[in-house]
Amino acid sequence: MVQNGKDRGQQKEKFSFRSYITFYTRFPIPWWLFIASLVFSLINTEVFLAISKYVIQINKGELYNGVIIGYALLTVLNAAISMGSNICGEYGIQKVTLRARKLLWDKILHLPMREVERRQPSSLISGVVNDITQASAVIHMVFSTVASVYGFVRCCVEMARFNAKLSAYMLLLVPLAIGVFALVGQLQYRMMLRRYESLNTMTEFFSEHISAAKHVKAQAMEELETEEGLRAIDERYRADVYYAFMEVLQVFSNTLYTSIGSIAIALFGSDMIRKGQMPDTGINDFTTYKSRVDQYQAEVLTHYQTLKGTQGAMQYVGVLLDGPEEDPDAGYDLPEGQPEQDIVLDRVSFGYVPQQPVLHDLSLTIPAGKTTAMFSNWEQLRDIAVPGCLSFSCFMDYRDYPDTDRRLTDAALAWMAEEGPDFLFLYLGLTDCAGHDRGWMSPDYLDTLRGAWECIRRVAEASEGTYHLIVTADHGGHGRSHGTEEEEDMRIPILLRSADGAPLRPAASCGCLTDLAPTVCALMGLPAARDWEGTSLI
Repeated sequence: MVQNGKDRGQQKEKFSFRSYITFYTRFPIPWWLFIASLVFSLINTEVFLAISKYVIQINKGELYNGVIIGYALLTVLNAAISMGSNICGEYGIQKVTLRARKLLWDKILHLPMREVERRQPSSLISGVVNDITQASAVIHMVFSTVASVYGFVRCCVEMARFNAKLSAYMLLLVPLAIGVFALVGQLQYRMMLRRYESLNTMTEFFSEHISAAKHVKAQAMEELETEEGLRAIDERYRADVYYAFMEVLQVFSNTLYTSIGSIAIALFGSDMIRKGQMPDTGINDFTTYKSRVDQYQAEVLTHYQTLKGTQGAMQYVGVLLDGPEEDPDAGYDLPEGQPEQDIVLDRVSFGYVPQQPVLHDLSLTIPAGKTTAMFSNWEQLRDIAVPGCLSFSCFMDYRDYPDTDRRLTDAALAWMAEEGPDFLFLYLGLTDCAGHDRGWMSPDYLDTLRGAWECIRRVAEASEGTYHLIVTADHGGHGRSHGTEEEEDMRIPILLRSADGAPLRPAASCGCLTDLAPTVCALMGLPAARDWEGTSLI
C-alpha cells in the first residue's frame, strides 16, 4: 500500500575489568556447592598432614599395626574427601555455566536489531557456545585458590616445625617460583586470547557458510569455499600449536622449579645429616612435606594462570551484557544536529547470501522522511529489503502460527493506524502453503484463499481514503508446484485501487510483476530506476 501524498518531515571493544567482575553478579551463584567444595579441601589438607606423619613413621621403620591401619584408613578417607570436593566443585561449575548461557542468550534476544547486525549473528552464537564456557572457571578458581593458600601455609608451618633451617632455605625459592609462574601466566593469557579469537573465526565462518551450502553448490563455488574454509581451519591450527607450546613451557617451568628444590634439599640436607643436625631419614621425611608445599604452591600459581586465560577468553562478554536494551517504542534518533537525508542507492547489488544477490545494480533515491514497513510470514522475503530502508519489519513463521495471515493483518492494520507509513507491504503466504501441501484449486486451497481474501477486505476498508491499494500474487500454480511457463503458473491478479476508491487503470489492461515497482514509485512521486524493465501501470 502507498500512502496518498503523505510526506514526513564494527570497532573492537576494549577489555573492561569492571565488566569482567560484575558479570558474576548478574545471576544466582550456587555458593553452597563452592563452599562445600572448599570445606572438603580444607579437611583434605588436615587429613594429608596426618597421613604425612604416618609416612615419616613408616620411613623410620616403625611398622606397627596401628601405624599401618591408620595410614590405610586415612588414605581411603583422603580419597573420599577428594571425591566429595570434586563432585561439589564440578556440579557448581555446570550450574554456573548453565545460568551464564541463559543470561547471555536472553541479552542477545533483547539487543536492538542494529546492534545484532553490527556484531553479526555468528559472533553472538560464538559468545553463547564458546566464550561463556569460561564463566565457570573464575568462581571455582577463587575458592580453589583459598584452599590452596590454606594448604600451602599449613604445610609450610609443619615443614618448619620438622626442620626450620632447611625450611628457610626452601622459602628462598618462593620468589623464583612466583616470577616463573607469573611470566607463564602472561603467556597463557595471550595463548587463550589467540585460541579464543581463532575459535570464534571458525564458528563465525562455518555458521554463515554452511547455511549457504546449497547456493555454493548451485553456482559451483566449492573450490573457493574450500580455500576460505581452510584458511579458518589453519588459523585455529596455528593457535593450537601455540597453545601446545605454552603448555610444554608451563610443564618445563614446574619441572625446573621442582628440580632446583630437590637439589637444594639434597645439598643442604646432606650437610645437616653429616653435622648431626638431622636424622639419616631426614631428607625423605622433609621431602614428604616439601612435595605437598610444592603442590599447593603450583596450584595457587596455576589458578592465577587460569584466571588470566579466562580473562582473555571472556573479554567481550561483559561489554556485550552492558550493551543497549531493545526499546520497541524508542525508534532510532538521528545524531544531534544531523538533518534527515535522502537514502541514495547507486548501483547497489545486494543479497543476504553474498553468492546469490537478488538485486543487481539498483539505483534509486528515497527522499528523507518517507517511512516503510513490511509484514510477512515467509522468511526469504527479507532479501527484497536492502538494510536501512525499512522503518519497521514484522515476521511470523507460518509453521509456528497456523493463522499467520490473520495475525499479520491485525499487526499491519494496528501499525498503519498508529504510525501512518508512506508504504506498507503485507504478504499473506498461507495460500501458497496450501497449494504446495494440498494442491492448487483443491477445497483446502480455496478455503485458505477465502481467508486471505477476508484479510484483503479488511485492509481495503481500513485504507480507503488514505492509501492507494495494490493486490497481486507472485505466481500461480498447478498440482502441487509452480515455476513453469504454463498458463496456471504464469497468470496472476493485479488489482489497483486509488485512495478515493476508484480503479487506477482500465480493467481490461494487462500488466506483469515487473510493472509493479515503477507503479509504486509513480504513486509515491519517486523516479523509477533506469535499469528496470517494467513500466508504470498508471
